Amino acid sequence: RVFIRSGPKSHGPGAHDYPRFLAEWVPLLEARGARAVGAGAFPTREQLEQTDVLILHAQEAGNIPAAEDRAHLQAFLARGGGIVAIHAGAVSRDPDWFKSIVGGSWRMGTTKWLEGPMHLYFTDREHPITAGVSNWAMNDEIYYDMDLLPEIRVLATAYTPKPFGARNQAGQKRAEELTAGGKKVSIYDIQPQMWTFERTVAGGSKPSRAFVSLPGHLYVNFERPNYRALLLRGLAWAGQRRNVDELCRPEELGDALRYPADGPTHPAQAAARIEVHPDFNLSLVAAEPLINKVMNLDWDAQGRLWVCESPEYPNGRRAPNIAPWKDSGSLRGALVQRDPEDRISILTDSDGDGIMDRKHVFADKLELVTSFVFYKTGVIAATAPDIWFLDDTDGDGVADRRTKLYTGLGIFDTHAVINNLRWGLDGWIYATHGYSSGDVTALGSPAPGLPPPSSPAATPRGAPASPGAAPGTVRISSGVVRFKPDGSQIEQYSSRGGNTWGLETTWDGQVFWTQPTSGTVFFHTLLPETVLARGKLPGTTSWKGMIVNQRSYPLMEWPEQAYVQIDQVGRFTAASGCAIYEGGAWPNKWHYSYFTTDPTINIVHHQFVRPAGVSYATARETGREETEFIRSRDLWFRPIETRIGPDGALYVVDFYNQAVIHNDTRGTQHSPANAAIRPDRDHYFARIWRVHHKEARKLEVPSLAGRDLPALRQILEASPNAHLKKTAWRLALENHGAAAAKSLADLPRPPLGSKAQQRYEAARAATTPTQRQAVLAEFASATDDWTRSALVAAASEHAVDYISLALGAPNAHALAPFVSALLPAIAVDRAPQLVQACANAPATAGPLKSAVLRGLAQLNSAPAFLDAPTTRLLQRLLTNPETFAAAVALVARWDRTGSLVAAAEPVLRQMMRDLLDRGQTDARRAEIAASLLTLPKSRPDALREIGALLADPAASAA
Repeated sequence: RVFIRSGPKSHGPGAHDYPRFLAEWVPLLEARGARAVGAGAFPTREQLEQTDVLILHAQEAGNIPAAEDRAHLQAFLARGGGIVAIHAGAVSRDPDWFKSIVGGSWRMGTTKWLEGPMHLYFTDREHPITAGVSNWAMNDEIYYDMDLLPEIRVLATAYTPKPFGARNQAGQKRAEELTAGGKKVSIYDIQPQMWTFERTVAGGSKPSRAFVSLPGHLYVNFERPNYRALLLRGLAWAGQRRNVDELCRPEELGDALRYPADGPTHPAQAAARIEVHPDFNLSLVAAEPLINKVMNLDWDAQGRLWVCESPEYPNGRRAPNIAPWKDSGSLRGALVQRDPEDRISILTDSDGDGIMDRKHVFADKLELVTSFVFYKTGVIAATAPDIWFLDDTDGDGVADRRTKLYTGLGIFDTHAVINNLRWGLDGWIYATHGYSSGDVTALGSPAPGLPPPSSPAATPRGAPASPGAAPGTVRISSGVVRFKPDGSQIEQYSSRGGNTWGLETTWDGQVFWTQPTSGTVFFHTLLPETVLARGKLPGTTSWKGMIVNQRSYPLMEWPEQAYVQIDQVGRFTAASGCAIYEGGAWPNKWHYSYFTTDPTINIVHHQFVRPAGVSYATARETGREETEFIRSRDLWFRPIETRIGPDGALYVVDFYNQAVIHNDTRGTQHSPANAAIRPDRDHYFARIWRVHHKEARKLEVPSLAGRDLPALRQILEASPNAHLKKTAWRLALENHGAAAAKSLADLPRPPLGSKAQQRYEAARAATTPTQRQAVLAEFASATDDWTRSALVAAASEHAVDYISLALGAPNAHALAPFVSALLPAIAVDRAPQLVQACANAPATAGPLKSAVLRGLAQLNSAPAFLDAPTTRLLQRLLTNPETFAAAVALVARWDRTGSLVAAAEPVLRQMMRDLLDRGQTDARRAEIAASLLTLPKSRPDALREIGALLADPAASAA
């Protein structure tokens, strides 16, 4: 039994049309099985006695001043009568009284409104009214700064124009700008727009219920099936009906609630809103409800598709630092004492239509799982702060043994953690890692019988741990990391600040990766950090960056502040995923193409990758320079991952989410997971798309499970598909050990690793003087610092021998950078050998001799004593005009007795004269000045003359 308290129309066309609502909803409710009446005034006692639910839908319908009416309402509430207040029905001129009835009220002089586009966000889907409901956008009117009781249960919220909630002064200034001083909806303040309230009034026999919907300004929204269903559910709930759906029709429930207009698109209709390259077809592989929030995927030896599902992202089970209705980052709100709900699942297509329709959970109760790789009879999974081996020991398809391999990975920001695990052909597992740094402990030990990693540079374990970290830990941070599958070793492979999300290891052993927001998108690692730690030229990085500050071309731009690009506007804001096409099915033009995504702007991006010098260069497709490979007009389309499958197709993981940004640089409040406080983070939707060339050749996808070594070798020799070959390679080494390594040694294949890495490996094998002279010649002719650094690193174990050879080389001047880079690797006990080499070097090596002597002076320690031969050699160098300045600095460091310094008095006087001689070059005078400063006795005079030199306007900056 429903009574509609209506009133005269107010406001402009289409708004606050109370008479129309009364005229149309009375018969609607009657048709749905309710008894409905209404009037343009507050109901009488008799009418309330015949009412179960009172709808307040009139201008200031909450303004009930008459004592008699209030008494009748009190009696109505005392027997459990319900109220549904719509929009202005929540306005009262006595807010203190009215909020005790419905939980909240408009307060004159405080509450404000804003008419226009809005998004309605449901942050409580556990309530019967909002179960199965999705967020949507519409034109209506929000109320904010209502006078609310803390006991209300908030069901839905909206952003307001208030520049409130910024976490620092800079954010507050930005908030004032973005909200135009409080006139435009922004991202700083979230307030309730729907809520319920229950209480038992004094003398009542049962609780009364109130459901309040502040939307309802424009009448057109009552015609939305999903909004109508919410109101009907609210009526039934307020009327204390067990089945809140009894007034709804089937077409208003289910998909009408899940996929409303201006909300998420149904999977069956989603492709129509996606624009794809004209040479390709797009098809759906899997979607909700089968899968939820997929982050990564892979195919096992049988060709089955596996996914890791991460509905816990971003907050996991961390206790919220704000009212749960304000932040949708947690799967279960404030409920943190529970099992986590992430999982790794196996998908199958039982009817052969290309769409997965069955799921088997391999491992559940994971938290914030980002990726996995197959290993033996299970998977190795990344769930920072840990890496686990999840093993199926009895073959039933469920992980029954869990072994923690590593712990201590960073977690302070849950989108900057370890991600995108990939097998390398060297027996290591590679991954990208964000800026959530951690001191990592390896918990395993080398497995017996496994072949060692192929790289001889594997021994150094990476950066030292941070101060205070436990002994034996390794610092792991942003860039690329790698670890052994047995839990015995982890190291930083390639370092670069900023977040990193997306990795590919190719069949020829290249390591490519993606960074989201640094301005540079695509990277190629040429030398691992462990190699560069042995020696490098100054400024040399482990990587080359490509796609630098390039424009992006999305199909749509979203005007709302919640969905605009925040960083790198007009370029790539959140590039993620890294796939290099080696699928073997597409026309040759597409071989070695790079595919990444940017979920913020709803695109999949493509560029061709071609060799360029020691690394690669990228280029957009001719004629498509100002578009994207895939782009969408669906706000919720959020591609985050790209993979090339065993069938040669490109697979795209669509996180399908209204919100996609993690942290917000505009100064909003953030959760304990360093995720921006937002009401629009989804934990349900997910899609996987397959993209295939229209002229692709069909590839058979054989099962590799149980294959013997000859069968695996046949795959390696004959398959055009890199995924199949890498799987066969892994299985051969896992299942056949040393026999596989021996059998596959003669496999025809391209050289592994970057060209710089290959030069490093070759140079390390140089043992004879002739071979090492060839290394020196190669350094002198090299045109890039990666090759030069590779040669320096390779020579570092024999630095004295190489520097001695360099001093006698005919092109010694070209080897100065080589020698300078090697000098820090000199062991102090071998340093006298280089003094001898300098003393005996030809005159043509003059500048190089000085460089060596200065480098020796800068070593961390000096020899415990100088033997007679070394003392004589230093005396010779002190008397040589080419080397005396450098030799003075070395003598000052090594001469513990002072005898050499005393003998060098004539040299020091000559150096002082040269310092004052304007006929000397400024570079020479600077070298002399630096040497004089190393001697306490000459330092005062040197400082005085250096001051005069610096004041001389004719002097250069040397």
